[in-house]
Amino acid sequence: MKKIRVGAVNYRFFFGDEPRRLDPNPDRTSGWLWGETDNREHTIRVYKHPTDKDIIAQTFYHELVHAILFEYHIKNMRDEDNSHNEDAVDLLGMALKVSLESLGVDILSHLKDKK
Repeated sequence: MKKIRVGAVNYRFFFGDEPRRLDPNPDRTSGWLWGETDNREHTIRVYKHPTDKDIIAQTFYHELVHAILFEYHIKNMRDEDNSHNEDAVDLLGMALKVSLESLGVDILSHLKDKK
């Protein structure tokens, strides 16, 4: 198990084997949940995409942004219902991914448990 520091808190990181099926929701572009962050349990879980490592990395950064917004009490990226604005979370996650990859950071190699 890996840990990542977010503010003053260590989040545990897990790879899940299969994504979770979501209830039909017209606001979602996919019927699958590729990752989730639990701020109470301080965990980030990313489900393995069968064919695309880029989706796995993007999902990790997306979930990391959720943890950052929570731990740093960032309120101006919320929708009217007080949930995180998913479009803003996606864009910030993508920006982190592109920026860090331009420095040669391969996040997946850092997240895999060494055996």
